[in-house]
Amino acid sequence: MLPVQKEERERVRSISEELRSLFAAQGRSVRVVYRTCQAAFGHEGPRNLVPRQRDANRITVFLDFWDRDIACGNLRRVVAFPESHIEELPPPSEGRFHALRVDLEKTPSRYVFLGLDDLKRNWARVLL
Repeated sequence: MLPVQKEERERVRSISEELRSLFAAQGRSVRVVYRTCQAAFGHEGPRNLVPRQRDANRITVFLDFWDRDIACGNLRRVVAFPESHIEELPPPSEGRFHALRVDLEKTPSRYVFLGLDDLKRNWARVLL
């Protein structure tokens, strides 16, 4: 994988700050994970999607971009869930890896958003 360029890092940082502001207003912290090559992995989420140390007051947000263009308009989907709800996330039926993974296709719809605007409008369903 090619290293992320400075401009791309700034874009990720900007999106992350926007998400932190959104959930800070709800008294929650945010952990952001992203992939620009998710299609190569099928439905199996990244290994770092499930945090090793969980924080009951934190929301994990996964940004799934169509390709290496890190832009809000290039998001394929956003998955956001409270770390206290990790048990609700389905494991892959047949994983290629041994680490704990999540089947993104079977993830409950209340945690899946069409983009950042959808997440901003409907964030409350994540906390149900």
